[in-house]
Amino acid sequence: CIEHETATGEWLLVLFFEMYSSWNWMNGASPITLSPVTEWTPEKEIHIAPVLTPSYPYYNLTEKVSIQTMTQIITALQHVNNII
Repeated sequence: CIEHETATGEWLLVLFFEMYSSWNWMNGASPITLSPVTEWTPEKEIHIAPVLTPSYPYYNLTEKVSIQTMTQIITALQHVNNII
């Protein structure tokens, strides 16, 4: 929203689904953050879909997401992106 201050709600939804339906979720992509992360050390080596809390200490909100669940989420994001 900060980057697109004048965008309508509809346009922000389009941007959301466009970005996250093509995000490189399962191949070591950078975690999704709301603010710059100065230091994050994952407790596990592999995080399937890292989404970090905006304050220190940073915590992965999606730590328990499995590959099967993430596959379903990606499919749903891509489906909606194709509709809009």
